[in-house]
Amino acid sequence: MESSIPGEVGRRVIVGRDADGRSCVLHDDVSQAQTVRPNGAVVQEIWRQERLPAHVADDGTREGEMTPMPPSYGASIRLFNLPPDGHAETEADPEALASAFGQENVGGSSGPALHRTASLYVATVVSGRAYLVLETTEVLLRQGDSLVLPGSMHTWRNPFPEAALMVSTVFYLAE
Repeated sequence: MESSIPGEVGRRVIVGRDADGRSCVLHDDVSQAQTVRPNGAVVQEIWRQERLPAHVADDGTREGEMTPMPPSYGASIRLFNLPPDGHAETEADPEALASAFGQENVGGSSGPALHRTASLYVATVVSGRAYLVLETTEVLLRQGDSLVLPGSMHTWRNPFPEAALMVSTVFYLAE
C-alpha cells in the first residue's frame, strides 16, 4: 500500500539538445527544489522559467529551498502534494503562515487561517481529493478537476485518507 504522506512523487525528464543540435535527455531525476508549507504540503518545482518567451537553451532546474513567488516575467511549474489532515508536521497557524507568506498576506475571520501570494495559479488535481477553503465557501476538488486561483485568500483541507497531488503553473500577478 502506498504511503499517504507526501514526499518524492515521481521523476522529471527534461529534454533538450546536445552539442550537435539533436534531441537528448538533459536531466532524469527527482526535482531537488522543494519546500514544505506550514500545512505539511510538499511543493516541488519541476521547472522555473525566468522569462517568457522560453528558449531552447533555458535551464529551469533548481536546487535547494523554493521561494513562494514565481519569477516576475516567467512561470514556475510545480507539484503540490497535500497530506491528509493530521499528517502535517506543523499546523497552518497564522504565525507559520506569516513567516512563509508575509503578515500582510495572512487573514481570515473565523475558521482556519488563510493566505495569499501575488501569484496566479492554474492547477489540476492528478490524484486524491482536497477542499479549497476560501473566505466565503469551500470547494471539493477531485482527480481531473482544475482550478484558477488569482491572488486570493485561501487554504487547503484534506480530510481524506490519501494525499492529494496537484500540478500547477504559477505566474507572477501584477496588482
